[in-house]
Amino acid sequence: MTAVHKNALRFAVLLGLLAALGFSAEAQAQVPLTLSQQGRVVDGTGTPLGGVQGMVFNLYASETGGTPLWAESLNVAFDNGFYTVVLGKGETIPLALFDGSQRYLGIVVAGGAELSPRIQISSVPYAFRAAVADSVSGDVDLNSLTINGTTVIDASGQWIGDSSGLVGPQGPQGPQGPQGAQGPQGPQGPAGPAGVDGAQGPQGIQGPAGVAGADGAQGPAGPEGPQGPEGPAGPGWSEGCDSFGMVLINGVCVLGYDNSSAGTDWNTAVNTCMGLGGDLCSVTQYVAIRDYGLYASNTGLFYSNRGVWSRSFSDNDGSRIHYPLYSADNPTIGSVYSYACCKDSTPPSYLARSLLVPADGAVSEGVRVTYLHNNEDTRGEAAVAICNSLRSDLCSKSQYVILNDAGKFSASVRRLTNEVSDNDISRFASIVGTNTADNPALSNLWAFACCASQRPVDNSCPAPGSMVNNICVMDIHATEDATFLDAARACGRLNADVCSNSQMQSLRNAGRFAGVKAWTNSGADNDATNVGGLLSSMVDDPNPLSERYGYACCL
Repeated sequence: MTAVHKNALRFAVLLGLLAALGFSAEAQAQVPLTLSQQGRVVDGTGTPLGGVQGMVFNLYASETGGTPLWAESLNVAFDNGFYTVVLGKGETIPLALFDGSQRYLGIVVAGGAELSPRIQISSVPYAFRAAVADSVSGDVDLNSLTINGTTVIDASGQWIGDSSGLVGPQGPQGPQGPQGAQGPQGPQGPAGPAGVDGAQGPQGIQGPAGVAGADGAQGPAGPEGPQGPEGPAGPGWSEGCDSFGMVLINGVCVLGYDNSSAGTDWNTAVNTCMGLGGDLCSVTQYVAIRDYGLYASNTGLFYSNRGVWSRSFSDNDGSRIHYPLYSADNPTIGSVYSYACCKDSTPPSYLARSLLVPADGAVSEGVRVTYLHNNEDTRGEAAVAICNSLRSDLCSKSQYVILNDAGKFSASVRRLTNEVSDNDISRFASIVGTNTADNPALSNLWAFACCASQRPVDNSCPAPGSMVNNICVMDIHATEDATFLDAARACGRLNADVCSNSQMQSLRNAGRFAGVKAWTNSGADNDATNVGGLLSSMVDDPNPLSERYGYACCL
């Protein structure tokens, strides 16, 4: 049968049950302790079963319900629905089941429901004969023995009949029987008196040392010894920025810069910084390095108010960040500016004392924060100095997503990012705070957090990352199905951040994200549809909660 469904079988018992149960050793040798059962089974359409089917036979005390008193499972061959089985060969049927009480046989075919109704077990020739024994041999189990109405043996097995003639004369003494087996050992007797002491034996080997005692009180301090030689300088402030060609300026590691009067276009500046193993400096990093060495007016690193490229494309809406960028509103990739290349590198000693804020869905991966301040009482320049002193930078918008998920900031407070929190038409108010205006100024009073770089100071790229144009890329998601929040959380779960505009530009230069809209960590604002790293088809002021782009995670 290909398939058997519950309640889809019906059966007919053709020959019923043949049973024989014995009551003595002699009878058991003659009468089989088995039940023979025959029947026919057809399915719900009237088709007889064929082949070999699994069957379960259960004995019950009742016609319906109850727990089986005995059960046996057999693989049974069917011929045109007919079958014959002998029960009790595999699972012995206890004689005690047939004590005169009514019994019923339940049958299950091919794992289905038990067939109904159950079969009542009736007496058959062997059983009829067992009701009247021809003779009894072997053991007899009786409650009492009565002869012609007179009880001669009571329920305790004592003879209570006529005692006359029961005791004959004493016979001669029989021969002595063989000695019986030795009995079990008796209980131990009481201890005897102690004997005299023996001679002293030789000294044994020394045992293990005991547990050390408690320390005694500290003695008085001895005289101060002479000063030792100066040891080598340990890692710390400059670690990760200590190779030739690198310079640490106010806590920012600068790999190189170009301040030539001709200026440099966006793509050339991007490719140069990636080739050095860094990125274009952020807006807040330029605050720290722009006026380095300013001993007299107009003598800083970028003198004569030269414009500079930043990793967020230096869009200077309303001249809100005229300092430190000195760039135009809505520059193009063909604009020429000076630039500096920064290496985001936080030494292990600073990472060790940072606070891990896990990304949504992660336990030990997320954003490393070296300082966090939840009050709007700090000017932007001071916040920059605090973060630079910890070899960190202000967190990006995408990193603030993870901090907000963890409840680190009140919903309204103005939060300073490393591109100075541009909040066009309040699109990013849920990320940088509802108090943050469109085109805010660096000199506003801010709440802020300092985010450490988790890239190793030797610039290696840990798994599962891979190097693309000298960028450590932890993941590339080139499908336009993620909101800005989705991208930020996914990168946080890799201890990374959404890539900057300049990093995304370099990935596109390498042939990645061809024709794919992608988020950047500043929010992918595409003013005048001409922002570096983005596609011209991307919208101005995208909604971080509903717009869906691809993304890449950079370390």
